[in-house]
Amino acid sequence: MVDRTTSFDDDDLPVNINGEVHLPKLDGQREGPFELFSLVPSRPFFPRGFYWDEGFHLLPILDFDSDLALEIVKSWFNLVDDQGWIAREQILGDEARSRVPADFVVQSSAVVNPPTLMLAFTQLLEKAQKPGIQQNVDEIEGDLTKDQLGSILINNPSLLNDFTRDIYPKLKLHYDGFRASQQGEVDEFERGSNREIYRWRGRTSTHSLASGLDDYPRVLPMDVAELNVDLLCWVGVMTRSIKKVAEVLEIPEDVEIYSQIENNIIENIDKFHWSEEDKTYCDASVDDDDEHVLACFKGYISLFPFLTKFIPEQSVDKLEHIVDLLADPDELWSEFGIRSLSKSSEYYRTAENYWRSPIWMNINYLVLESLAHYNDVSSAYLSDTLKSKIDDVYTNLRANLIENVRSEWERTGFVWEQYDDQTGSARGAKNFVGWSSLVLLMMSMPASLA
Repeated sequence: MVDRTTSFDDDDLPVNINGEVHLPKLDGQREGPFELFSLVPSRPFFPRGFYWDEGFHLLPILDFDSDLALEIVKSWFNLVDDQGWIAREQILGDEARSRVPADFVVQSSAVVNPPTLMLAFTQLLEKAQKPGIQQNVDEIEGDLTKDQLGSILINNPSLLNDFTRDIYPKLKLHYDGFRASQQGEVDEFERGSNREIYRWRGRTSTHSLASGLDDYPRVLPMDVAELNVDLLCWVGVMTRSIKKVAEVLEIPEDVEIYSQIENNIIENIDKFHWSEEDKTYCDASVDDDDEHVLACFKGYISLFPFLTKFIPEQSVDKLEHIVDLLADPDELWSEFGIRSLSKSSEYYRTAENYWRSPIWMNINYLVLESLAHYNDVSSAYLSDTLKSKIDDVYTNLRANLIENVRSEWERTGFVWEQYDDQTGSARGAKNFVGWSSLVLLMMSMPASLA
């Protein structure tokens, strides 16, 4: 069920008597039929494909069956419509519909989700380019060996190139549609010639379901002037990813275009979202005089330029502020993982408390990966003290996450959706072996960076 007419660019959204802004009621029309080959977050609770989850689902699979991962990627991108849109939830069939509340069945084509599939696809392309055994598919004789199963495409450059070239038009269409639909207001607020600024569509005063971070605090009051740092970073991920695809396909004119966009994104992350006062990254809006203001809620949002590796490797001052934020028990550090919202926030553990304190494995995985990344690429710029900080956070965080997931599995018999930041206790949906399975990749990481 899709609504293709409702706009979220109106300043005059309806307001109830409590002052909370609510979305206009969506008028859905049935479309399809569609089909999708997908993983799911939790078969008992979420038996449907989620666009934001799927890229994380694929990461543990890449090393075991890259052919399967590519088949899933292709199936998702076959859903791209002529506007470049993919529905963030794939509610296909009776089983999926039976687990979706009525209010969430209709989806708006103006609303997107974090493009994690691009992240997974480019990781696979990078893996394929590493030195290793590569074989022409025509040279394979007889039965496949165990080592060959699941890696035919990745070990055969011509096949992988054909696969990539086949889906590239869909990737471009999706990329262009995503950017156009989430473009922030530039001219109205005289924000300059660099137009790489973005705003999630479809939020209310309490929730931004499009962002995937649901009840995480955002700019209030709501305004079309809002700019979201996590969304800017996700567009950056898409840009870096599609640039990589263009490089693999040897399309230099596209590489040049995407390189310029990527540079513009890096520039605007600092220009519009870094708070010198709070020493962190923040969402933004304007005040009553249309002057630029920042709305800083320290937590997962603050980390996004770090998580997506858009902090320049030489910017060790900003990097150190992020590491200090991670390591501070009065902010994001807990003995069970990095909490989603700072302990010092007025919104900490309030209301729904879905992304306002709990520990989520997908973000914690990105934290570990980014710590390892900057420990490597920024090595020449790091002081001994900062190197030690990075290693301490990485070493202890990895051990804490693995141990807590293991102990809660032993206690309950399940892997869970999220974990309590104060007790480590399981929360949310059980049997959540979607992105919580990233603990397997954590286990395969080095025990320390030293």
